[in-house]
Amino acid sequence: MRSMEKDRHIYKIGFEDLEVAAYVGITESEISKAQPIILSLKLECILPVSLEDDINNTVDYFEIAERIKAIVSGGRFQLIETLANVILDDVLANPRVRNAQIKICKPQAIVNAKYAWVEVEKTK
Repeated sequence: MRSMEKDRHIYKIGFEDLEVAAYVGITESEISKAQPIILSLKLECILPVSLEDDINNTVDYFEIAERIKAIVSGGRFQLIETLANVILDDVLANPRVRNAQIKICKPQAIVNAKYAWVEVEKTK
């Protein structure tokens, strides 16, 4: 195990404030049309010490953002908590990701509030 640890580093990879249109909510006004949600994701990844400047040796945040957009646009969710868990399960399927944190903000959820939000963290 120690030799594997010598050959690997822990990297934090992610993005902030990805805006996506989503069908999420409980009331008719929430689910009758897509509304913006804002996602931030932080991943803890185990990667080779020498990445060799090769995208194949890391976790591609662009690819993950595209997968998240597909999950959000392809589904309907009552709770942003459920959406967060679906996204984290997908992200954690990557063998290089050992921990993931997501924050989802829903700007139109509460009148006179900047947004409602949920934050979820999962470890495998």
